[in-house]
Amino acid sequence: MMNGIVNQAALAGWSDLLARQGIDPSVVSQDFDVDLSVGSADEGHLALGEFVNFLEAAANRLRRPEFFWRAGEVYDYRLLGHIGEAVLSAKTLGGALRMFAQYFSLLQDATELTFEVDERHATLRYRILDPTIWPRNRDAEFTMGIMAKMIRGTVGGNWRHAEVTFEVDSPLDGHGLSDYLNLGCGYGGSANMIRIPAAWLSLPLAAHRPGETTESQLRQELIRQRRATTAQDQARYHLFKTIGIAEVDQTVIAKEMGMSRRTLRRHLGREGMNFQCLVDDCRMEVATLELIRRPNASLAEIALVLGYTEHSSFTRAFNRWSGMSPQAFRRSGDVSLRRF
Repeated sequence: MMNGIVNQAALAGWSDLLARQGIDPSVVSQDFDVDLSVGSADEGHLALGEFVNFLEAAANRLRRPEFFWRAGEVYDYRLLGHIGEAVLSAKTLGGALRMFAQYFSLLQDATELTFEVDERHATLRYRILDPTIWPRNRDAEFTMGIMAKMIRGTVGGNWRHAEVTFEVDSPLDGHGLSDYLNLGCGYGGSANMIRIPAAWLSLPLAAHRPGETTESQLRQELIRQRRATTAQDQARYHLFKTIGIAEVDQTVIAKEMGMSRRTLRRHLGREGMNFQCLVDDCRMEVATLELIRRPNASLAEIALVLGYTEHSSFTRAFNRWSGMSPQAFRRSGDVSLRRF
């Protein structure tokens, strides 16, 4: 189980944004452990699930499809502390996007944010990895809006050549967001993605602010973050990234964690865990999400996503893990259910 956190800076400005829409911020936030009075990255953290639930609750009141993307586009990078300073100090669009992706885990963990470049395209992939956090659509729109601000501010009208995909299966509010972006958005992706021509990466960053880069300090913070994370939690992060995307390979997971297969086995053993038990547990946690978010998918389809060759093997494993069949769990509609 992942207990993700997000920097309090993510809440900066939301009180004013909601008030401008005629919504009392205190009414939306009263059921969640969020403090809308925060103003910077130096004011602590809150549970990622609480932040996501707060955004979903706000969406239910607003009914404005473009609001959360636009909230990201008006977000002030300087509120992100050293990460914001490093992003703004980049001279090119590619440098700024790389900086944001590389150090995003210092702002929000239990989350995948990658920046991949090939000969023709650059792709930003964003998704929360904690399977118990669902729905989680508005945080994706907000974060993608923050990244889009760098891109649209730099390329202007050429933005129409970008591609945007969401992990949710279909648009939640009609095509209002597509109309706002002037793009045909895709849905049902393996992650939330922005794909742009690789040629844009060398363009001067429109929001560039000359200043001393703080990247060396950020690297040290990443090292401290990793050292403070158990081997189990590190392995879970990489397993949740992999399940449903590629075949799980212990050697590959260990390499991504910066160690050998044997060293990973030793670290897990010290924590009273073995790799296969961890894989089985993560598969079942992903299963809870797949059963809820894909109500029309067959058990055979879900089993295949999880790496099972036979759906009967998946059914037996799920029953052992949760105490109920996949069909019964799906009928319950509760992604937060956990085995004891």
